[in-house]
Amino acid sequence: MQSREISTDAAHVDVAIVGGGLAGLVAAANLARAGHRVALIERGAALGGRAASERRHDVHLDRGPRALYVRGSAERGLKRLGIEPAGERPDLAGRMWTAHADHPLPATPWRLLTSPALPGRARWQLMRTLMALPRLDLDPWRGRPLGDWLAGHAPEAAAALAMFIRLSTYCHPVDDLDAADALAQLAAAGRGVRYLHGGWQSMVDALAAVAEGAGVHRVQGRALRWRDGGFDLGDDRRITAQVPLVAAGPRVAEAIYGVDGLAGEPVRAACLTVALDRDRGPRFVLGRDVPLYAAVASRTARLGPPGGAVVHLMRNLAPGERGHGHRPALEAALERMHPGWRTALHTARWMPEMTITHRRPTVASGGLGGRPPIEPRPGCFVAGDWVGSRGWLADAAVASAEAAARAIDERLAARAAA
Repeated sequence: MQSREISTDAAHVDVAIVGGGLAGLVAAANLARAGHRVALIERGAALGGRAASERRHDVHLDRGPRALYVRGSAERGLKRLGIEPAGERPDLAGRMWTAHADHPLPATPWRLLTSPALPGRARWQLMRTLMALPRLDLDPWRGRPLGDWLAGHAPEAAAALAMFIRLSTYCHPVDDLDAADALAQLAAAGRGVRYLHGGWQSMVDALAAVAEGAGVHRVQGRALRWRDGGFDLGDDRRITAQVPLVAAGPRVAEAIYGVDGLAGEPVRAACLTVALDRDRGPRFVLGRDVPLYAAVASRTARLGPPGGAVVHLMRNLAPGERGHGHRPALEAALERMHPGWRTALHTARWMPEMTITHRRPTVASGGLGGRPPIEPRPGCFVAGDWVGSRGWLADAAVASAEAAARAIDERLAARAAA
């Protein structure tokens, strides 16, 4: 199901939001519910941005692996809007592939204790670290590289920890990440995630319905520049507003507002999603020595007809690395998981350089605290997974959208009272 069109153009509004992705929809719904007249400007034919799914012959294909963190900012923000994300927690009874072997994934205490991939010292060290992680004092590690923290572990334990941190952050390599931020994200992952029924499009559709019900106006077009209290949309069209909010990528915000310094190093991955007519093999695979992820998401979430499989495969990309050459390796991993998969292939989606998040929180960039604030320029607001000091990925997008909506609501209230 495609996202619903919210409404027709509106010439003057209280708030004009650029970008109909997750952050834009959340901000629009919150501001409209607060009683403001809101326009959502989206250049694409459908809403959702990178959260949108593609439907092919009753199969839902997300843009790479997607999971909603249990009790994370995104889930809490959706519930505040009356949306209960429908999905299930995946079973992590998977495999860990090393350079020369295939082992049970040490993701539970029993599998960790019995893992032949870890010698005794590394095994106990990894278990103690993971059990202590929710209570770990992160302050001493703020502003220090994760590599320093990993260096305090046995090599096999450090490799497994780096694998789990790569899974929770999508980053590769992980050594240069701010240690406190990365460890907080790993602890959040320990609370669990959900795969959503119908893919993330189900969440996009629910947000679009809430926005429509609150009276948000959708404006089709591309915002070219914010000037003199309005957005130029091209074709002699213009929409004016008291307050602007750009909920798109940092390069878009820089161009619209005429500012520099918002963009950082993006986190990217080569993603292959396939739908098969049969389902067999392991449900979940992580590469320890190579940045590989593979999961049969349809064993947890309803993504297609019964009896088939929707498999997400991903190769995390290092900064500056090209992804186009990784498809053969991902197809080889799929053959290892599902021998003879080509004879069962229903459809496939290849995204060689998918942007996972727009800003990599390294020590050099200031970690999460180094991301741009919601108001980088007086009177001009931004929101997205690259904004604010709270959360990663979708959690950051929703947290910044809610924070921007609150700040804009207060700004408009102050103006009305003046």
